[in-house]
Amino acid sequence: MRATILYAGAIALAACCALAQTPAFEVASIKPNYSGRNGSDSDDHEGVLTANNLSLKRLIMRAYQVRDYQVMGPDWLDSERFDIAAKPPSAADSEQLNLMLQSMLVDRFKLAVHHDTKVFPVYGLLVAKGGLKVKEVEDTGNHDNRGKRGQFIGLQCSMARFAEQMGRNMDRPVLDMTGRKGVFNLTLNWMPEEAQVAKEESRADVQTYPPLLTALQEQLGLKLEPKKAPLDVLVIDHVERVPTEN
Repeated sequence: MRATILYAGAIALAACCALAQTPAFEVASIKPNYSGRNGSDSDDHEGVLTANNLSLKRLIMRAYQVRDYQVMGPDWLDSERFDIAAKPPSAADSEQLNLMLQSMLVDRFKLAVHHDTKVFPVYGLLVAKGGLKVKEVEDTGNHDNRGKRGQFIGLQCSMARFAEQMGRNMDRPVLDMTGRKGVFNLTLNWMPEEAQVAKEESRADVQTYPPLLTALQEQLGLKLEPKKAPLDVLVIDHVERVPTEN
């Protein structure tokens, strides 16, 4: 009997310690945003997380580092928007802030989730015929990846990271299937579709870059092929529409 009580006490103590070790914000203000605006923004400058008009879905995406298609939950996750100001007890990096945001969502929105897998249409990033046109470089830890519409510059960039970046410009995820495990210095310039349409309409006689798929092959020796693959999804088991009070 005594052994049973001691065992139960040990389990309870372990649970309390685990809870205490979960990082949490020192102060977190959550206010519904009824402005009706479509735009939103968020920032974690100097360790303080602020968000304006951010949907609950976007908050979940930020907290769990998943993409839109990986969140399985009610439709209203996109429509319920909030302004947030959250301060950690001490300086925190992005990874720690994300863990604190998870704790906040659990505490204030009663969020409960589990992970599952689902087969999605994807693009596979492959080496094109003729071979890769960039060489592997030494990985010194100086990773600097910058992307904007029509351009990507990656210093010591892995193919997996590059594939993730390309997925932001496509209608489906892009997965690295090159088999190359090193890092590369990559520079890719292409003409986005909307820019091509504007050029055709204006008939401007200016030098332009090729479309993305052509640029990939000509500049880097890579290509994209339609595939299907199982990906991780975050399933929302429960979430409250209205957070608990500040």
